[in-house]
Amino acid sequence: MLKEVAISEIRVDRQLQVREVLDEEAVDRYREVKNALPPVKVVEVNGRLILADGFHRLEAHIREGDQRLVVEIQTGTEEEARIIAATANIQHGVALKKRERDQAIIYLAECGFPHADIASKFGLDPSRVSQI
Repeated sequence: MLKEVAISEIRVDRQLQVREVLDEEAVDRYREVKNALPPVKVVEVNGRLILADGFHRLEAHIREGDQRLVVEIQTGTEEEARIIAATANIQHGVALKKRERDQAIIYLAECGFPHADIASKFGLDPSRVSQI
């Protein structure tokens, strides 16, 4: 569901972000085209909106001084938010560094996802997932 919310309502938990740091160049690029980008994704957990996908896009809006933002909301758990965050940049956005990708893979494996499913999401051979 798409909904406009106050940016101050969105909880940013850096523990969910698999990236080591925000890519400043990406934030600057996104500031220029912020209204053409897809909405950030949040997971509503017990009435709280937790950012799951769109850390760079949200930061671009914040730096532009925006107070409100259209977001895509889904109801779920903090673990579901983390899973979305771990897999968010596989096919779009700022590509994950190898170390960041590996951390996401380890997290998904610890959550019980089969190695074949993880490999499929990341475009890897299942044997490679087992090695990480």
